[in-house]
Parts: sequence; structure tokens; C-alpha cells
Amino acid sequence: MRRISKRNESIVVLTIFGVLALNYPWLSLFSHTDLVFGIPILYLYLFILWGIFIIMIAMLIEGENIKDNAPPRKNSVLQHTRNLKRNH
Repeated sequence: MRRISKRNESIVVLTIFGVLALNYPWLSLFSHTDLVFGIPILYLYLFILWGIFIIMIAMLIEGENIKDNAPPRKNSVLQHTRNLKRNH
């Protein structure tokens, strides 16, 4: 069985929440004729939600890239393995 990375799991969960947030029960809560700063509540909800999801996915993807490019820690397994090879 293949092991799924934590980043992929997070993206799947975020996608499921996005699909649920953009479906009938939630959209009907914001489908009023009221305006906030001259913008209908439904449009405001959609654009704010859309922006939040873009930011969250960017944080997930960029966070993994930052971790991948980080130098190994002082006592990492990789350095320990290299030291063992040098000593033999």
C-alpha cells in the first residue's frame, strides 16, 4: 500500500471543505438581498472563501517547498549515515 504524504492529505481535506462550502446549504445562508459595503452578501462570501482557499493551498505547497530546501539538521540521519561511511 502506498503511503500518502501529509501535504496530499491536507490538500484533499481542503478540497472537500471547499466543495462543501460551495454547495447548497451554505450558499443558501448567504443568498439574501442585503448589502455589505455595496456588495451582495453572497458575492462577498464567495470571493472571501475563494481567497482563503487560495491562500491556504499556497501555504501548504510553499511550506513543503521551504522544508524540502532547508539544510539538514545537525544530528540528522543523513549526516549520521555519512559519518558512518567515512569511518569505514
